Amino acid sequence: MAEVSQEKQLILDWIDDHATHLGELCDQLWEYSEPALREYRSARDLCQYLRSYGFEVEEGISGMPTAFVATYGRGRPIVATYAEYDATPGQSQKPVPYQEPVVPFAAGFTDAHHVLGVSACVSAVAAARAKDRFKLPGTIKVFGTPAEKIGVGKPYMARDGYYDEVDAFLTWHPGHTSHNYNTTSLNRASGAFYQVLISYLCREPWKWSGLGGLAGVRHPGALEGVTLFYTLSKYMRDHMLPRHGGWSISEFIMTGGQATADNWPPDIAQIYLSFRSPELKLLDIMLERLKEVASAAARATYTDVDFRIVTKVRTGVPNASLGHLMYRNLELAGPPKFSEDEKEFAREMMANFGYEPLDEPFNEELTPPEEVERQVLASMPPAQRHRGGDDSSEMGWHAPMGRLMVCGNALRTIPGRDYPIWMEGALCGTTSVHKMGVVAAKTIACSMVELMADPTALSEAQAEWRDRTKDRLIPPLLPEGLNPPINARFPEWVDNRYPKEPPRNLKWSTPPFPPD
Repeated sequence: MAEVSQEKQLILDWIDDHATHLGELCDQLWEYSEPALREYRSARDLCQYLRSYGFEVEEGISGMPTAFVATYGRGRPIVATYAEYDATPGQSQKPVPYQEPVVPFAAGFTDAHHVLGVSACVSAVAAARAKDRFKLPGTIKVFGTPAEKIGVGKPYMARDGYYDEVDAFLTWHPGHTSHNYNTTSLNRASGAFYQVLISYLCREPWKWSGLGGLAGVRHPGALEGVTLFYTLSKYMRDHMLPRHGGWSISEFIMTGGQATADNWPPDIAQIYLSFRSPELKLLDIMLERLKEVASAAARATYTDVDFRIVTKVRTGVPNASLGHLMYRNLELAGPPKFSEDEKEFAREMMANFGYEPLDEPFNEELTPPEEVERQVLASMPPAQRHRGGDDSSEMGWHAPMGRLMVCGNALRTIPGRDYPIWMEGALCGTTSVHKMGVVAAKTIACSMVELMADPTALSEAQAEWRDRTKDRLIPPLLPEGLNPPINARFPEWVDNRYPKEPPRNLKWSTPPFPPD
């Protein structure tokens, strides 16, 4: 366990004193529940919070209105963390022990990005208090990274050089049902994922049949281009891709036509795809095959097609040195401890779902990272090096990155049993997630001041980073000139619990083609 220095004791006490405010901020972002690239109020509140404690905040970076970087101090070392705050479309859920959305099909939190963002900002403020009190050298940064669910925020920032001067990243993510630990990462890292937007446009439908006007037009149309692509891509994945290792393709139809119910075919249709793999090589193969399929569907349906890269996320670079350092500070913070009311709420959820309630429904223990790693590796093919996909892996190519996990939005695992995702959504609106946010903020802040106070600890992490990236340093994958997809027709939050503050971005009626 790390020593409780004066700097760390100040942090532990300060965060305890401000835990109520942390919870209030979490609840406010939960009420907003803004999805990717539409996190207007959430980003605004976090920026206001950081400014109130003396951070310099630059908003709208890398072409994203809801992205920001906040800075405190000057000089080296530069230690950083990141905030996420995007909700997941379709996961709206009230904080009640049964399934009931706030608004059907709307966005909501399951993996607690609202808490992730708030606790990251609180950790930076607490570290800044200790830095000033004890005159520690260095700079503290918080990167406000929108749209993690579509892997957009961090790759664009990486390409634009925002991470180049950072000396170490100290990050976290809430636990979840299938990975419910209070721990850190050592030698594990996320896989890669790409996302693309494919647009079909039916420019001259009358040429299909040679007859003009509405009466003669029965062109296949843009929607047929999308549906044919969808069908062909299903064949591709069934016959080409491996059936193990965590690869996946998922998609949604972003635009299916512009409200045409006459004899006119849909003019425009768009499909959005996300595909993941433990290794970049397979993603590049998948990308080329998808391009071929998209062109074939366009030729068959007499449409034009635009194939646009939205994002490319590199595989992760683990750092065991920072993993050990953060775990020592997690031991200082201690695991989250839940009240009897919080536990009773969890038991009631389990009973409503038909499970025998557990006496202790939450994980209130620390698990050494070596044990977690052993379990994870046992579930992976021997040759596999990465698992899952998270755009935070972008940061690890620019400086050593430590990764923390804390639980509070998921229930204790029952062997052979699965929990529905709405249970995580219900917990995200309760005080149980405040508890894990407090632990995460303490751990990150204590780790920051340790790196600022102890040059040896930072040198060890950087030496490991150089060794892991030697002869295989991958530069950012996004080309210059590619804009983030802020104008694409992603889900909008128009529920209207806030009638006095309508959404800011309902200014268009059709998506741009080609996309901006």
